[in-house]
Amino acid sequence: MAWGLRGSMRTTGRSRTVFAAFLAACGIFAHWSISFVNAWTACEAWQFLGARPSCTCGRRCCRSGQRWANLCLYSRICGPRAACHYAVVNCRGFAAGADSIWDSCAAALLTFFAISKEDTGAGWHFEGHGWDRDRLLGRRLVYFGERHEEPAVCTAQLAALQKWLEANPATPTALVLEHFTAQQQHILDRWGQDDPHELVEEYEAQNGEFDIGLYEPLLTAAAQAKVRLVAGFPSRAEAREAVRGSMDVREMEELHKLMGPDTLADHFRLFAAMIAGAPVSEHETGEVATRGRQIFPAQCWKDFVCAKVIVGLLESHHQTMVVCGCGHSDFGLGIPSRVEALAKRQLPHLLPLQQLIVTARARDEEVVAKFRGHSLADILIRYDE
Repeated sequence: MAWGLRGSMRTTGRSRTVFAAFLAACGIFAHWSISFVNAWTACEAWQFLGARPSCTCGRRCCRSGQRWANLCLYSRICGPRAACHYAVVNCRGFAAGADSIWDSCAAALLTFFAISKEDTGAGWHFEGHGWDRDRLLGRRLVYFGERHEEPAVCTAQLAALQKWLEANPATPTALVLEHFTAQQQHILDRWGQDDPHELVEEYEAQNGEFDIGLYEPLLTAAAQAKVRLVAGFPSRAEAREAVRGSMDVREMEELHKLMGPDTLADHFRLFAAMIAGAPVSEHETGEVATRGRQIFPAQCWKDFVCAKVIVGLLESHHQTMVVCGCGHSDFGLGIPSRVEALAKRQLPHLLPLQQLIVTARARDEEVVAKFRGHSLADILIRYDE
């Protein structure tokens, strides 16, 4: 969607994205060329680079492309000054010749992005109400239900974080992420201190399930804003153990009693629709599906673990943003319903929770606004795939 004015001197989100892609492609080609020549003319460098010249160049080219894709996202939201810092951090370790090329591309790219600060975002837009200051003011808890690894959604998350922090600047803040498990918390603890690309590689080496490079701008912006980064989910292995009955799930079952049978039944209907790839409206009424019943405890365990993390942060007076798959937050039936039940028992003084639910859907995707009396979300983001 073009956010500029037709016939004006302002560039549109689409044209800026195309131009940014062009600049990034030029930079990647130039960097690849230098890397290729250096690799073949300086044989001593081969061992340092750790591979055959052609393979090394390919890997460096790919990493550089990801850097600039991330910088495109980051600079759109945080502005040229913050993005320049991001560029400096991410250029560490490059050869001097490559640095000069990247710096030149950065200057042009950031200047271009700085033309319009009011651009809502390339590839995404609000459907209905957005997150103006009044809607974000005093929101202690924000859920951003995403479609995983969608670049436009990652851009919107960064915008949401910035706007939320601007509206609520004084409170200690945490960002909880589905993408990290407790065993990977040490990676988040070092974000903002170590080279982010080394951290991405460490995440991948530990069998990280997501393309975390796409979330690098969000993590870097949060770390620079002194936001506490928190791993939010259990590992898949732990969730499987919950299904097999080899873990103590009594606390989760007690929580389900607090939630009530109707809420849990509604959640399963939603889950059954999700794993069937069917519209949720097909599972709203009628006989309850049987498919998915055996693995539903794994989904519940993930939501339960994340809810405990969130309530712990709320208890320590942290306002909290949660980034998770929309299946864990849509209609308030996954994590939000469990947080509310836990808060009733542990934090009654914080009720009602001042929360906001954001969800994302593709531009042409059908949207069901209500499911068994539950509203989909407070804010709907539409994005281009």
